Amino acid sequence: MANEIINQTQRVMHSIPMDNFDELSAKLAILHANLQLIHGEGAENFQTFSDELKDTYLWGCATLAGEACELMKTKPATEGEVSHG
Repeated sequence: MANEIINQTQRVMHSIPMDNFDELSAKLAILHANLQLIHGEGAENFQTFSDELKDTYLWGCATLAGEACELMKTKPATEGEVSHG
């Protein structure tokens, strides 16, 4: 099962255009850091925040995750196509 997941992940990662790979890596690094802050003992501190602040924080995390998903859906340019960036 784990090998199958790794193989699928590798296929997806190899299909991402290099221009998007750096942006995807940056978004995932930010998302990871944001979620680490509210994991474990950080969750207790997070619960002390106002509902509005918690909602905004989680909305930001969800936005980053959605943007990362969109970058993963982008197909590389095929031969003969020009990539504009």
